Amino acid sequence: MTKEGVVLSSKVVNKNQKKFIIYHLLFITAFFSSCKGDFKEANAVEFKPNQDEGREVEVFYSDSGIVKMKLNASKLIRHSTDTPWVEYPEGMKVVFYDSLMKEDGYFTADYAIHKEKENIIEGKKNVIVVNQKGEKLNTEHLIWDKEKEMIYTNEFVKITTEDEVITGEGMEADEQFSKYKIKKIKGTVTIKE
Repeated sequence: MTKEGVVLSSKVVNKNQKKFIIYHLLFITAFFSSCKGDFKEANAVEFKPNQDEGREVEVFYSDSGIVKMKLNASKLIRHSTDTPWVEYPEGMKVVFYDSLMKEDGYFTADYAIHKEKENIIEGKKNVIVVNQKGEKLNTEHLIWDKEKEMIYTNEFVKITTEDEVITGEGMEADEQFSKYKIKKIKGTVTIKE
C-alpha cells in the first residue's frame, strides 16, 4: 500500500478570516472617526462564502516519501461546494520528477481548474506539455484525467519532436505523454538540421 502526501507552502487567507478582519477594521475605523465618514465603499465589499484563496502557491505531491511532482501557481481559489473545485485563474505549472528528483517533464496552462471529485485537471489557453524525451505538445485545451492516467483533447494540437512537427485535431496520450495518438493528422513537417 502506498502512502501519498501533499505538502503545501503558501499564504492562504480563508475568506471567513478575511471577513472577520475587515469587519473589525471597519468597526475600529468607525469608532475612532467622526460621524461624517463615507462608508459607501465599505458597504460595497462583497464576501464570497465557501472560498479559500492563496497566492504564490507551491504544492509537492509525493508517493511513499518520494516527490513525484510540484505544482506552482500565482493564484489559487478553492471553491468548497458539493462538487469542490480549485481554480488557477493566473495559470499553473506542474513539474514532474523521476526517482532521483531530476525534472522529468512539465505541464503548463494560462488558466486551469481541478475538479476534485472527478480527479481531473483541465488546462486552457496556451497549454504546453513536455515529456522526458523533450517532445512538446501545444494546444488550447487539455484534460488530464488522473484516475485514468491519461491526457486528451479534441482541439488542434501541435507536437514537436526532435525531427518532426505533427499537427492535427484531437489527441490521446498516457499521463507521461510518452505514447500518444493524434486523431486527425493534418500535417507532418520533417525538421532538417
